[in-house]
Amino acid sequence: ITQSSIEAIIKMPQTSNTMSIFSSKNNMNTDELWHLQMYPSGSNTTRGKFRLRFSKEESGDNATGMATSSLSIDTDYLDILNNEIVNIAVQKSSSGHDNTDIHTFELIVGKTKADKISFLTSSKLVINGDSSAGHARAIKNFHSSSEGRHLFLANDFTGSIGQVKSWSTPLSFTAFKQHIYNPKSIVGNNITAST
Repeated sequence: ITQSSIEAIIKMPQTSNTMSIFSSKNNMNTDELWHLQMYPSGSNTTRGKFRLRFSKEESGDNATGMATSSLSIDTDYLDILNNEIVNIAVQKSSSGHDNTDIHTFELIVGKTKADKISFLTSSKLVINGDSSAGHARAIKNFHSSSEGRHLFLANDFTGSIGQVKSWSTPLSFTAFKQHIYNPKSIVGNNITAST
């Protein structure tokens, strides 16, 4: 994605399967550059967690490589597997596109119940641009605006996606909270934020 943030409204039923929400693949569509997946709890059928992973390899990784040699961030286990609306956003909340700089990536998840927020959580991952550790490649893989990069939505997914929004700037917590209360809202941080 070339934007700073991608957001979706999803509903997921109870499941024992890992599900893919977003994934970006290389130009051959064989290896993943980064992905956002949902992992169900082994002990509670209505709870799951989200994991955002970045491949440290130049052209991405297969499933085994993503599981063993990637940078990742997780949410806690949340009450998300009950066919209720969940808002989720993945964003790079640092500025610039220099892969050797320090970048902050954020995973924001929220949900309402009876017109009240039942949870709103944010997990952050700070990646320095250290090329020897593969960090610069991980950052580059998220900055997948170069030719031949493909964004997949809801691959290996059971449930529904109501909306997908792309933002030119990272969403503020206030704007994201508005989207939780009003799923039709397209309010961003400024008048030109929505793309």
